[in-house]
Amino acid sequence: MTKQKMEQPAEMPAAETAASAVESTSQLTGKQRVAMLEGYVALDAELYGYKYAKKEVQVDQNKATASDRKKFSEAGKTISETIEKLIEAPVVETAEAIKQTRKERANVAKLLKEARKPFAEKAKPLNQAIKYIEKVAKPDALHYLGITVVPQFKISQEVLDGIASEEAAKAAA
Repeated sequence: MTKQKMEQPAEMPAAETAASAVESTSQLTGKQRVAMLEGYVALDAELYGYKYAKKEVQVDQNKATASDRKKFSEAGKTISETIEKLIEAPVVETAEAIKQTRKERANVAKLLKEARKPFAEKAKPLNQAIKYIEKVAKPDALHYLGITVVPQFKISQEVLDGIASEEAAKAAA
């Protein structure tokens, strides 16, 4: 695809895109269109449900592995500090301390890996569902609704206004 072809859809005003979508869905009856839109909304709600569930699994994992993650981080800091000492004053004891801390850190990494497995098993079907909905179901639903999705390189004013209001709310808080 040439650069010129990629830029053409971005220059198309949103109103024209919406108008062409409305024209292509004009063959649907009002009830059919409403039913399809309700199905799309339900699909979107299902997607967000999966995303929220994934976030909860992540929170649970973080709580369950907090002490191991702290040990892992502290071991890394210890290694960094000990390396600096080794550079300043090369002593065999310092080198041995680094080796020992690296072994301890490797053991903690194994513990973390094992502790994360049950959470990864819970998250895997959620990730698959999210990927399917985003890559297959939603594009198919939009196609059946007669909406052609094209790359958008220019952010709409409505979205920019929403971002600005969120940033203002964060700054005020």
